[in-house]
Amino acid sequence: MGISKLKVLPIILRCQRYNQRILFVDEAMFTGGQFHQTTWWPKGGEGPTHPTNCLRFGAIAVVAAVDLKGEVVAMHMKDFSIKWDSFITFLEKLKPKKKSQKTFVFLDNLKAHHSPEVKTYAKEANIELLYNAAYSSELNPIERLWLFSKRLFYKRVIEFSDWKDRPRLYSLVDECIKAVPTSYIKSHVDRCMQRMKDDLT
Repeated sequence: MGISKLKVLPIILRCQRYNQRILFVDEAMFTGGQFHQTTWWPKGGEGPTHPTNCLRFGAIAVVAAVDLKGEVVAMHMKDFSIKWDSFITFLEKLKPKKKSQKTFVFLDNLKAHHSPEVKTYAKEANIELLYNAAYSSELNPIERLWLFSKRLFYKRVIEFSDWKDRPRLYSLVDECIKAVPTSYIKSHVDRCMQRMKDDLT
């Protein structure tokens, strides 16, 4: 087990034990390139048909945070990717209401998360960044948010007549993320917390 886990996991478990504010953060991409076409042989036909063309729209990048209750507490969307400046905009939504309070943020090792600007802002905003160990995404419960919301998104987006309508696509991403049941995320939060305890034993 890596030294990062030995340092980070006890902090997260302590947050749970003493009801401190711990948030699980991650990014996801919603893009037509992830859509899988359906293919079948038409009755009396001579070859396979594709009921839809490949979805042609630019990627929508999303960064979000869920808490121990499984609730999505903040979200930020941007075209193509989340860079350090966009991530700071997102962190502003996580800033504690009282200066005496601290917010702990569990996140991966994306380059933007390690930028000097992000670290400086986090320190000023009383946000402690807790970086997950490499190849340990199973410890972050927000991964289930993406699994559920993306499935829902790709079921609905094929009904669009104009995939270049960015405001509609943004609205759909927002709707699909908010449609994920809190109980579904909460159950995975509990499993992840138990997995952290097991990793430390």
